[in-house]
Parts: sequence; C-alpha cells; structure tokens
Amino acid sequence: MPKRPERFRFTLSFRETAECRERTQMVDQTPIIKDIFVSPKFKAFLAEKEGCDLVDSLEKRFRCIIHVVGSTLMISHQRNTKIDVRKIEKTLREMWHQRDVHRTIREAVLNSTCGFQCNIQLTKAQAAVVSVYCSDIIRRSRIDDILIDHFDGRIKLFGEENTVSTARNIVQHLISDHFGPLEEELELPFRTERYPKNLPSDSNLAGDTLFSHDSYDNLCEDRVFNDEEICQALETRLVITPPPKTKEHSEESIKFQVASADVAKLTSNRGSLKKKIEAESKCTFLISRESESFGMIPVEIVAETRALCQQGRTALEKVLLKTPEKPLTRTTSRYEFVDRKETDSNSKRNSFRNQPKVLLQLSPRKSSS
Repeated sequence: MPKRPERFRFTLSFRETAECRERTQMVDQTPIIKDIFVSPKFKAFLAEKEGCDLVDSLEKRFRCIIHVVGSTLMISHQRNTKIDVRKIEKTLREMWHQRDVHRTIREAVLNSTCGFQCNIQLTKAQAAVVSVYCSDIIRRSRIDDILIDHFDGRIKLFGEENTVSTARNIVQHLISDHFGPLEEELELPFRTERYPKNLPSDSNLAGDTLFSHDSYDNLCEDRVFNDEEICQALETRLVITPPPKTKEHSEESIKFQVASADVAKLTSNRGSLKKKIEAESKCTFLISRESESFGMIPVEIVAETRALCQQGRTALEKVLLKTPEKPLTRTTSRYEFVDRKETDSNSKRNSFRNQPKVLLQLSPRKSSS
C-alpha cells in the first residue's frame, strides 16, 4: 500500500488532539458537589445578615458556590480547583458559635446596665420585618438596644421605662400595618436585675422628675417617711456606699551600728531582752552577723512609721545603758579563751609533784669491801 503523505498525517493528529481537549473541558466543567448536614439554628444564622456576608466572602475567596437546600449545606466547585471543604465548614461554625457567645454577653451587659426590659414573641416573618426597621425603632424611641432572634422570633427591648414602652408601641403599630391587627397584646415591660423588685416605677412617683442628692432634702417629709417602700427605694437609688479602704502595707526602717558586746546581750538567753524591747516599742530588730567591722555589728529597726523606729532605737539604747558591765581585769574579760589541754597537763604535773616522795628498796645494796 502507498504511504500516506506527511501533511495528511498531521491533519489527523491535530483533529484527534482537538477532540480530546473538548472532552477534557466537558469533564472539567461538571461541578463537584459536597453535602453537609446543618441544624435549624445554623441554617437560621446563614439566613441572617452576618451569615450572608460570611458566605459571600467565602465564595469569593475559594471560588465556589455555597447554598442551603432543606437541612443540607451544599458546596459546589470546579474539578480543576482544589478546595478544603472542612475549612469552609469550620469557618462557618466558628462564626456561628462566636455570634452566640457575643449575644449572650451583650444580653447580660444590657440586663445589668438598663432599667427595664420587654420581651416580645413574634413569628419569623414578623421578626424579619422588625429587623429591617430596627435602626428606625431605636432612633424614634431612644432605647438602648434591640436583640432579635430570627430562629425563635423573639425580640428583646432594653432601656428605661418610657423608652421601652414607646418602642413596644412602635413595634405593635409596625406589625399591625404589615400583617393586620394582632390577636394578643404584647407583653408589658418589666424591671431588670439592675434595680430591686421593691423599687417603684417613675410613673408611681410624682411627675417625671429625676431625683438627685440636692433635691432629696427638698422632698416633703410626709411623702417620704410615711411610705416605707418609697424610703427603701430612694435609699437604694440615691445612697452610694463608698468603696472599702484598702490597707497599704508601708514599712519604715532605721539602720545603725551596735557594739558586738551589746549584741551579745540582746541575743543571750534566747533573745529574751530583744523580744521584750520589740513588744514594748512595737518594732522588729534585725541583727546582721555577717558584716562585722571594728567590733561593730549593723542593726536594722523595722516598723510601720518612722516615729516608731526612732522610739525603738531610744528604748534599745536605754536598756543597753542600764545593764551593768563587769570590770576588766587580767583574769576576767568579755571573752575568755581556755585551753583544756594545758589545764589538764598542768593539773597532772602539780598533783604528781605534790605527792610525797617514797623510796623503795627493791634490791639489796652491795656491801663495799
């Protein structure tokens, strides 16, 4: 058979490579879908604004598509791109738990700082409408904050009594405009943990005036002292107890030199003289025996004030002056050094010499011829 020309062979190889490329591109374009089970609360978090922003940022970062179908989180991506699905899931769940922790801390802080609270139970659709107009409600009612739980449809209003009641009325009108009149009335505001239960509300007191320490003396005595509950309420609201005084442990000290003989007097007999002076002067004497120079030893007196240190020094000097000293002679001195070996040998020699001499005739004398 005749051989094919080189040009024809080249065109066949080119067509084959083009078909192979088309097939590989079709295979690469089919996405890989991975399913992850999610709880209803996690699903509600992904539907909120924070969750939507997080999903959008993860899609741009990893070049994938994240969507929820029923109770399944689906992550789809191209075959030629490698994506760590576990990292995406971990990031979503960490942000979800972090949001719950911040919400609990925020609720505890509002409960301790605000005076009144109002809990409103709504449906998920009604809570979504309230979340849209949340900033408008805060601006018009001047409440401190609003907490909205999209999963349960629970709304919590925090602030003072007047502001919370105003926000409650705004929420009621807003829901009635969008969903019709409500079947049940919303709950009334109640006190938080900031004030005790026996504290009367501002509506029970005369007018809407704010009491202060200056206006406390100008109140009518019959009004205040006839009602025990109002007295207790005003005391708890107005009286500010000062913080307890902290004791500062400050010490003073004086250092001076004392003769070694006087130090021996202080430390003798288990330091009885030293303990007596410390008890009388309310000081502490610290004697250092390491650094001795020219027969003087440093002594430090420690007390709470400088005056007590000076009193302890004067008491020490008086006691040392009163104690008598033995006169110095040749035989007596402050420090007597006795050599036991010399005394023992001398005593033996003296006792031997003082003994009477005895002559014993052990052998007869030779007679002189």
